[in-house]
Amino acid sequence: MSWADRIPDYQDKAHTIDKYLHDEGIEIDLDTFVESSEETSTTHVHDEHRLVVIEAGQMHFWNNVTHKIELKQGDKLLIPVSRLHGSTVLSGECTYHQPIIGDDLLKKIFGSAPGSSRTGAE
Repeated sequence: MSWADRIPDYQDKAHTIDKYLHDEGIEIDLDTFVESSEETSTTHVHDEHRLVVIEAGQMHFWNNVTHKIELKQGDKLLIPVSRLHGSTVLSGECTYHQPIIGDDLLKKIFGSAPGSSRTGAE
């Protein structure tokens, strides 16, 4: 629940990561999705940390039953490993990317990875 209650923190982390990748010229693996109006991603988790980077369009993003936010073009959000989430497209079409972010990169940027019990970064 800590992640669900701290979405603005994870939006800030996402912008920091994106800036670091850009500034350092680092290219990483990513998944790109183009989804149509009202398409819904069932709730799911990932085995790695992911960014959500909205290229175009709008979506409702939820990170549990009671936490729903609207994301639009230019918005970014870090999804820590194994965190339940899903989305529904609000616009005619939504294009977004999900770069895969490894623990090593997070440690390099923040000194620890989200969820680390050592630092309480979660």
